[in-house]
Amino acid sequence: AYNEDGSINLVTTSTVIENPHLTLANRNDGRGLTFSGLAFLEWTILDGLKFKSTGTVNYTNSQTDIFSKKGTRGYATAYNSRNLGNSENNTYVWDNTLTWMKTFGKHNLVAMVGHSIEKYKSRMLSGGAEEFPDEEVLINLGSGADSWADSDEAGNTLVSAIARVNHHRHAPKHEIDEQQIDVRTNCVDRKKRTANFIAGALFLSQYYHTFIFTIYS
Repeated sequence: AYNEDGSINLVTTSTVIENPHLTLANRNDGRGLTFSGLAFLEWTILDGLKFKSTGTVNYTNSQTDIFSKKGTRGYATAYNSRNLGNSENNTYVWDNTLTWMKTFGKHNLVAMVGHSIEKYKSRMLSGGAEEFPDEEVLINLGSGADSWADSDEAGNTLVSAIARVNHHRHAPKHEIDEQQIDVRTNCVDRKKRTANFIAGALFLSQYYHTFIFTIYS
């Protein structure tokens, strides 16, 4: 593990074997931060007319700091290196809807219009250097004999709109009662149960109508 002078044996005869003491002395640090937030506002403008606005934020940040001393596996024994990285991601979503509800006799009508805006942005910055004069103090990237850097930034915005109309007609009570009696009295075998279930579904479908129109851009 150690040489006669007390220094760590760098195993100069191989680039695939690493002294465990050297592995422990190397640096491999990382840190992450995540934040999520949500806020909304509801406003009843008139009886049956409601406006709702919702906003969400998602943020992540990660940082890495890796320092490999001389003799680290996979590197030339005579060199050391350091790599720094930072990445950041933001996602913002803003939804707005206007809903109107009204009852006309046996009919319930619900209409809704709205839009959604989603914005995403990411940044990345990385840099590194090698051949530092020492491995304790002068390890800033500017002290390396050879250094490099890279950066990238990306983003997009999505806007969508939606309109929906729901119509519900209340079924007369005697019709529902007759249908329930028919289903209960004819559940004798599997075929009849299946037939009555389908008949009941078709019967109820006469009183529910939904129309949805969605537009994305």
